[in-house]
Amino acid sequence: MPYDFTFDIFWQTKKYIEFIGHEVPVYFISETSEKLEPTKRQIELLDSIDNLPDNIQSEMASYARKDYKSRLEAWGLSPDELAEENGFEIDEENIDGHFRINQVVIPRVNECKHTYVFFAGECDWDVEHGIEFLLKDGVPIRCSAQEGLSTSAEWEDYLAQ
Repeated sequence: MPYDFTFDIFWQTKKYIEFIGHEVPVYFISETSEKLEPTKRQIELLDSIDNLPDNIQSEMASYARKDYKSRLEAWGLSPDELAEENGFEIDEENIDGHFRINQVVIPRVNECKHTYVFFAGECDWDVEHGIEFLLKDGVPIRCSAQEGLSTSAEWEDYLAQ
């Protein structure tokens, strides 16, 4: 699929994401230099989103539920205490109603054979840091706060897999 790319800190484009139901901005982490355009491989990663499995929403919801519980534990809060703080309860059974994906990040992948894509957005349990899903070969493998994994030294560990 052809994309219109622009550069403003990162190379970017827009893409309609079927399972989200709307278009979102897509940001590319350049392979070597800030201004290096997205590579053919990175465009293939973006295109791979069109082939995500039908159960991707339920898979992501499962990871979001784990993330919600993990953050509560880290903060030392119960669901009721967070509800009191936020002014509303988080319905764990319908967790997908408590997060919204509003961007895609295509990471630097070098020669890595795996397909990595980040989906990032907002979540009701951590308005400040939001939520970030990492998919490997179309399957969620991580969900956490948006902390810049794709630009961190830790990212090298994923590329080595």
